Amino acid sequence: MSNLSRSFVAAIVLGLPTACADPCIDDGLGQVNQGTCPSLATATETESATDSSATESNSNSNTNTMSDSLDSTESMSGSQSSTATESESGGNLWCVDADGDGYGDPDMCTQSDDMPPGTVPNDDDCDDTNPNTFPGAAPNDDPDACMKDEDDDDWGDDDPPPGVDPGTDCDDENPDAHPGAAENEPELCTVDADDDGWGDANPPGGGGGGGGGPQSGSDCYDSNPQLNPDTLQLTVFLPYNGGAFSPKTINFVNVMDASFDDFVLLQTPGGGIPNTNVVTSTFNEQMEIYANDLNAVRLQTVDYADACGMGMGVITPVGMMPYGPMGDIVCGLEFGRDGTLYGFGHTGDDLRTFDPATGQVIDTMPLTVDGALLDVVSCGTARDCSQERLLLANGLDQTIYSVDPTNGEAEVLRDLSMTVPGPWSPTGLEYEPTTHSVLLSTGNELWRVDITDDTVDPELIGMFPSPVSNLQNLPICMP
Repeated sequence: MSNLSRSFVAAIVLGLPTACADPCIDDGLGQVNQGTCPSLATATETESATDSSATESNSNSNTNTMSDSLDSTESMSGSQSSTATESESGGNLWCVDADGDGYGDPDMCTQSDDMPPGTVPNDDDCDDTNPNTFPGAAPNDDPDACMKDEDDDDWGDDDPPPGVDPGTDCDDENPDAHPGAAENEPELCTVDADDDGWGDANPPGGGGGGGGGPQSGSDCYDSNPQLNPDTLQLTVFLPYNGGAFSPKTINFVNVMDASFDDFVLLQTPGGGIPNTNVVTSTFNEQMEIYANDLNAVRLQTVDYADACGMGMGVITPVGMMPYGPMGDIVCGLEFGRDGTLYGFGHTGDDLRTFDPATGQVIDTMPLTVDGALLDVVSCGTARDCSQERLLLANGLDQTIYSVDPTNGEAEVLRDLSMTVPGPWSPTGLEYEPTTHSVLLSTGNELWRVDITDDTVDPELIGMFPSPVSNLQNLPICMP
């Protein structure tokens, strides 16, 4: 039933008056005769056109609105779908932090709206078994990389476990070992235990970095800040074979041209001129200087505490008696790192161990090379503190050897018989830790010899003003 019919019926039922249909009046009961009422027809057409236009406009509007509504609905649907997916997948990411360093294990993660116990909102830990391994652990290497810093020195382990970024710390269990630890040798990853700016020449666990331990620096005495390349100077005891009444001195040796500079004038404890002929000397980490006097066949101690550059020093015999018979020649004297005092015998071709307190020989073993006795004539000795070995320059065969102090076995380092002809007499030798080479006296000449590369030719530095039988780095000042 149409709305009009419902209205008509309702009017009758409710007793409302009804009009007679007028063909020219649209009262809802009659039909408009457009032929009889032309003006109405025009109005009707106009209304119809208006209604049509409105309908079309409403249709377009509704269409656009629906289109916009669909787009909006689709957009809303997508947003709701995304939210649903996040909700269905469990919410936020939470990862187990077993080591408590604030970074989560990427293999132990879940998603949840609420934070599960023992988790963190990231998966950035590369080793969740070690609280010292996490992103930014070693900011001196890389503030973002996931590295291991066991000793908390801000440098990353250079040989970490798999999955951890390598850093540049050559000993990650020692906070004193890291790149730049020795400010005078910043290119090295080394140890500077005495904080004097120089790296240990033979650091514990040393091997050259890259998982091999700290690199070798230039400090032969890294437990004493008063001993390092800045505080030591190459010296010589003069004169060689001097007379009983000739002044005895310690002179600086210029490593640029082999010239001498005054340093210390030696005297006896009573203030007299020493009747000594010092052919070799050495000192230990406690800055105790020992020298060997051929004239008395005795060890001597040397003290120049008040000199500090130039002044007086005292030379004093050790013990009460000679260490051997007259004519017994010890041509080299050297302390090991452990404080053992060694001597190389020209007489006997042997390696001796001395008691520093008494000056007496307490042990002797033959010097051998390839199992045969080494004939030692006119020698100089040094301690290679970088590899912790004894060095022997033998004037007879113009060869530099390394010597194992545990068994006396010698090994050829440089055969110089073709490049530095001999015989060398007298002979002196000293190790130069800053260059890993040795300074060699052949009597009248000073040479620098590379003992790590035998393809490097020896360098003649210059001629001495007088013969030199010993070379020794000694402290410029003594406490």
